[in-house]
Amino acid sequence: MLRMSRLACALIALAAVSAASAQDTFNLRRAYKVGDTDRYKTVIQVASADNSPIEMTFVTVDKVKESKADGATVLGMTIESAVGKFGGQEFPVPAGSGEIIVEMDRDGKVTRQETTGNPMGQILLMSRQSQMPTKALRIGEEAKFDVPGGKNGKGKMNGVLTIVGRAKKGDKLPVDCIEIKTVAEGLVNGPQGDMKLKVEGKSFVSEETTRLVRSEGAITGLVIPMLGDGPLKYTITRMEADKAADKPTAAAPSK
Repeated sequence: MLRMSRLACALIALAAVSAASAQDTFNLRRAYKVGDTDRYKTVIQVASADNSPIEMTFVTVDKVKESKADGATVLGMTIESAVGKFGGQEFPVPAGSGEIIVEMDRDGKVTRQETTGNPMGQILLMSRQSQMPTKALRIGEEAKFDVPGGKNGKGKMNGVLTIVGRAKKGDKLPVDCIEIKTVAEGLVNGPQGDMKLKVEGKSFVSEETTRLVRSEGAITGLVIPMLGDGPLKYTITRMEADKAADKPTAAAPSK
């Protein structure tokens, strides 16, 4: 009888550990649907060549443009507005009219990024960090990734994604989220040649839909004419009007 009791306790403990492990494992691959749209506000903070603070605010519209026969997905980002602040004065930011393109294969790996005709596209791409884990991960688990960094095939960013854990709904998060830490570095094509960049940030994606809700971090090594070479800080938030779109359209985290 004593042996049976010990066996029963062991099985219960094993079941509890397995359940906890399952609850802390997340599949963050989003099921994209053509026509899905989100609007984001991106605030960039950087210093000028004389170390004076500059702030740039972009409102962008992200849209799922195409779903290919091989399972690939094409996303498009357009800049709706771009305004800068310097010395207490506002000024228009030359955002261009070109669309920023990101393409992912059927597994969610980023295979193409283009910023044709958009001088601010590189900043927005680096801050957005579109790459998400391509497989289910546990809290604390890491996944390596690489993304193309230019048209000549030489540029590439290598990085690591880490699942930090759950982040509850609050002042900065309108819904329950999963926090992801991203560290990436590598060569990216710039207007004045290749740039060696490093991106460190954290993103919060909806636990229900895996859509990006908020992101913040810093980029070092980015060369921008008329600006200093210090770190560029960014904060991205999904805009209020689109929070109603937070309905399950993707595989929910494994529980």
